[in-house]
Amino acid sequence: MRVHGETGRRAVHFTAGGLAFLLPFLTPLQAACAAGGAVVFNLLVLPRLAPALFREGERREPWRSGIVIYPVAVLLLILLFHRRMEVAAAAWAIMAAGDSAAGLVGRRFGRRPIPWNRSKTAEGSIAFAVAASLFSWAVLVFTGRGAAEAALLAGPASLFAAFMESLPWRLNDNLTVPLLSAPFLAGLREFDPARFAAAAPSLGLWLLLGVAVNSVLAFGFRSTGMVDRSGMIAGFCVGVLTLAFAGWPGFLVLISFFVLGSGATRLGLRRKERAGIAQEK
Repeated sequence: MRVHGETGRRAVHFTAGGLAFLLPFLTPLQAACAAGGAVVFNLLVLPRLAPALFREGERREPWRSGIVIYPVAVLLLILLFHRRMEVAAAAWAIMAAGDSAAGLVGRRFGRRPIPWNRSKTAEGSIAFAVAASLFSWAVLVFTGRGAAEAALLAGPASLFAAFMESLPWRLNDNLTVPLLSAPFLAGLREFDPARFAAAAPSLGLWLLLGVAVNSVLAFGFRSTGMVDRSGMIAGFCVGVLTLAFAGWPGFLVLISFFVLGSGATRLGLRRKERAGIAQEK
């Protein structure tokens, strides 16, 4: 039953991603209402209709399930990128196809653990990048991008998302993957080589500032036990790039995301451990 449940989860995860093709035809309000309705349905109705899709601990607290977090992530994408709906659609496609492929391939064929996260495999990450690239490319072409331009957007964004998915985050992949890959994709979409060359001097200063700030934060979070060594290194790299390319607003969003997620994970930890639903690390 467990294998069937996991396979069913991945199938639903991937199939629901097909709805990303509909986003360009909906107004932001219509899309947000549909995503909000999916959150309510998956939280209140689906656990009774299809309990096998939920893991044991999730049946008691379905709000913790990726099945509920998934439409929450889609809703956030729509709200954040309602003026660039193709970005929201492509990021949704990356999450749907990439995470499903990584889970199926990693479980069945994964043999080489990733050094910075032993719970993930190289085979799963490769499957993530390939599936996400193909699906997001199809969405971008469907929304009007040329095939070559769509490939230049989908490929790097999917590789970035695969790397983000491989990191030892405390947060659910259904949140981290789309909400980090969407800004990356939006940045690629607006990339202008001439403007980049003109901004290179100031970018160097931002990189130095990012190294200084994130060194302090990385060692601070490590000393408090909020991250392990691999998490410290990964967080440092992501933090430096975020501060350099997104400035203080983007960096503060990243830090808030991490602090709130870590706090939510630790909230009621002893009760979760007694119930057998606490996450490892």
